[in-house]
Amino acid sequence: MGSEEQALIPQGAKGGETTLLGTKITLNDDPWNFVFVLPADVDANKDLFAAEMPDAEVTWNKIFTGFKGTGQLDKSVVKKGMTRKMFHSAVVQELISMFCGPRCGFQVDTMTTIDGDEVFLKVGLTDKNTTIQLADREKFQAALLESAYGKEYAGSKFALPTENGSGNGEFALDKDEVHKSDNAHPAYVQVDEEIAEHLADFSNADIMRLVRRRIQTLIAINALVNSGVCLRFFAVHRWSSLQDLHNVGWNDPKRLIYWPRETNVDMVRNKLGAEVGFFFHWYNFFTRWLALPAVISMFTFTARKVGPIADDEEKKQLLNIVFACFVAVWSALFLARYEQVKNLKVLKWGMQGASESGAAVRKEFSDAYRGTFRDRMQHGLHWFLLFVFIAEAVGFTGWLSQLRSLAYHDKAGVTWGMSNVTFVTVAKYVTTVNIKVVDKSWAFLSAYLTKQENWRTVQELKAAMTTKLAIVKLFVFFYPFLYIVLLQPFVEGCPGDNGNAGCLHLLQDNLIVLFVTQLATEFATTGAYILLVVIPVKLERDKRPNSEYTYLELQAKAQEYDAETEILDFMTAVLNFGFIALFANALPFICALCFVFNFPMKRILAFKISYVYNCPVPRSADGIGAWAGILSALAYMGVTFNCYISIFFLPLLNHWKLSDKLILFLAVEHILIVLKILMEKMMGEKSIAQTRIQEHHEDTVEKIMEGLLGGGGKTVTAKETKKPDNPYK
Repeated sequence: MGSEEQALIPQGAKGGETTLLGTKITLNDDPWNFVFVLPADVDANKDLFAAEMPDAEVTWNKIFTGFKGTGQLDKSVVKKGMTRKMFHSAVVQELISMFCGPRCGFQVDTMTTIDGDEVFLKVGLTDKNTTIQLADREKFQAALLESAYGKEYAGSKFALPTENGSGNGEFALDKDEVHKSDNAHPAYVQVDEEIAEHLADFSNADIMRLVRRRIQTLIAINALVNSGVCLRFFAVHRWSSLQDLHNVGWNDPKRLIYWPRETNVDMVRNKLGAEVGFFFHWYNFFTRWLALPAVISMFTFTARKVGPIADDEEKKQLLNIVFACFVAVWSALFLARYEQVKNLKVLKWGMQGASESGAAVRKEFSDAYRGTFRDRMQHGLHWFLLFVFIAEAVGFTGWLSQLRSLAYHDKAGVTWGMSNVTFVTVAKYVTTVNIKVVDKSWAFLSAYLTKQENWRTVQELKAAMTTKLAIVKLFVFFYPFLYIVLLQPFVEGCPGDNGNAGCLHLLQDNLIVLFVTQLATEFATTGAYILLVVIPVKLERDKRPNSEYTYLELQAKAQEYDAETEILDFMTAVLNFGFIALFANALPFICALCFVFNFPMKRILAFKISYVYNCPVPRSADGIGAWAGILSALAYMGVTFNCYISIFFLPLLNHWKLSDKLILFLAVEHILIVLKILMEKMMGEKSIAQTRIQEHHEDTVEKIMEGLLGGGGKTVTAKETKKPDNPYK
């Protein structure tokens, strides 16, 4: 590995310094959770600060919520005609007073960046007593410690429930010291100061959730940014947390072959939050379960190439059909089992009902605007553009396929200035390029339009964004391949003289090209985002080569890991599942391709989340949300599509009448769908382990709480902390 490549990979910290993305940095991330980036009062901003602050009183009231008397407008300070510097100073002073005061008790400090043009207002929660009080006030829950179960209550002791239960109230505890995890499932109870010694410490992600919720109670962050007082607001990556993940291989790009263990996602959840945790929990589970189909597909591939059926087309087709039936059963078992495993993880992470709780109203939401003619037209335009992008995919694919067919049958001709022989090869790459261009364009446009729409909560906005992005992305990615099977044989014919076999070979070639291109695109995209961080950092360092550059300054240059980015990352994994479900019959080897593809892809995603993007803002989650329904729909579509390929597309049943084929198709499809439904119902949503744990909670938690609490809580006030100097005074 070259020195340049080595420099891009995070190095271990020595003496408070490390190297990341080719930059030597001083670590200053601890103990901060969030940073407000403010414009500095320097010559470069002289005109800005000297200008009059427009609508000062209105802007002040937009920034501060007025929660319990905080952020009250003082008209002797905030008034018409005041300068921007005066307004910025007043706002920042109020922020400092609130964050350091009894409402929050945060640790707060300021620092000036290397080039002096920005000031960081750093906010962190470090005091344990303050954390407990705020968690109590915000109705947070925490897990009971093992010590709470070890005490005696009215002559009885209760076991700590784990995933290894014997069915008689006894449980075996297994610990994974490397990944800092275990199989314990303690009950989650509402935080109370009187039982604080029996509650587990909050993870870094939990503290960040608590701090952000408290900040949002007091101010509207978007209004603060829109006012110009704050240039941006970002969550802080903790270097120690990332190093813990790096030490177990989760975000280490050098460890591509890293078996996706069940326990490492517990560490991911604790460091980065439940949303990211559940994403990788599903991805890891998918990769583990994909191992068996991948191995079988390798045997299938070998048998088709060098085995006893290598020269028998009919037996090859039968083998593909059997494998497709296996994948249909596998997908049903996979989704049913994941539902059980996911629900068990929801219980372990204390996320029951997380999707229904804490849905804060967006500050941009207007109830008066909702349902108006303009509101309806705004949504209607978005859906119209969705169908325009789908129409482009349909039209372009059909047009290019016709050109490719004409070129194939006229090898001596010329198309697009190249020989038709060359064009036939180039055309499949053009299809992939069109998929990528339409996909990226729609992702940008749809995300922008969704953010402009009048959604009441962040959850509603994210659901709308997921739906529209998923519809176009799935259609754009799958349609060119579905076209080859469903339409091309009838519209323009298949390449060659072997009937549908020509379309089948074309489908296989295009699928392989897409997978290679997809991996290359992800590498290129990650590289581009690295450059977006590295180039501004280099420009700043060149101005002051002898000054230290801090980790927070580097993070300030990174992109936000927002809902759009998260959706697109998950979409990559969902597409892989969809290709397996839909095309297992046409290309069994796709299972092995997806399995191998998952390892570098997961490592790329983990690396960019850790080192290229800002820290994801930790949020509650009780699973993978709308993606569960999308995955289920793809599995059922796969049954129908593979039945169609087996009966109508492959030449195995060419001698059958169309009516007989249709009867067989309906019979086989319905049998497989009923079988999938029965397997899902038989397995259920809960495992036996979860049932035992929940029953144990029902029998013991109330008794434990009565023994620990023994009465009401106390009214407490957070300890005030030292206030830093106002950077504008």
